[in-house]
Amino acid sequence: MVGVVNADVGLHRPDFRAGERTFQLLAQVAGRTGRGPRGGKVFVQTFSPEHPSIALAAAHDYTAFAAAELATRGQHKYPPYQRLARLVIRSKEQELAGEYADRLAAAFGPALASAQRQNADASELRILGPAEAPVFRLKGYYRFHFQLQSSSSAFLHQVLRAVLPTVRLPQGVDLTVDIDPQDMV
Repeated sequence: MVGVVNADVGLHRPDFRAGERTFQLLAQVAGRTGRGPRGGKVFVQTFSPEHPSIALAAAHDYTAFAAAELATRGQHKYPPYQRLARLVIRSKEQELAGEYADRLAAAFGPALASAQRQNADASELRILGPAEAPVFRLKGYYRFHFQLQSSSSAFLHQVLRAVLPTVRLPQGVDLTVDIDPQDMV
């Protein structure tokens, strides 16, 4: 017998994969509990029993969960339907990191317009942010992030290659670019 307490806590993470991770965890726990000739029981405590991640995990319905999750990702333009780049800026000085994040995000506007003028087939690029990262202060560093989304991997990389060298990284500021990140926190 296994009990899962607060099974829905992972659903509230600021990550488009939160539902997938919750479903995966519950399915894995249930699968391990049912081994052996006597089977097993799983008790799930949740405030969101109707959430598809929890309800479909309880029903052992991977196919319905995958279909619902893919439909949601398609609607919101997340992978696998679009490519995603997450840019994380960090510094021990909050103001320095925030200013660089703003300057870098602003530099994508003109670069995007230029790239689209040069290539009429250029895919749409969506910029989200910048904003404080969900874990704003980590190991003494202040963190800001923003995302770029595009249906074309080539166009996303073209824009990144055009912009990143043009905005000088100040001393004491680090930049990380993560393509199709596995974690948004």
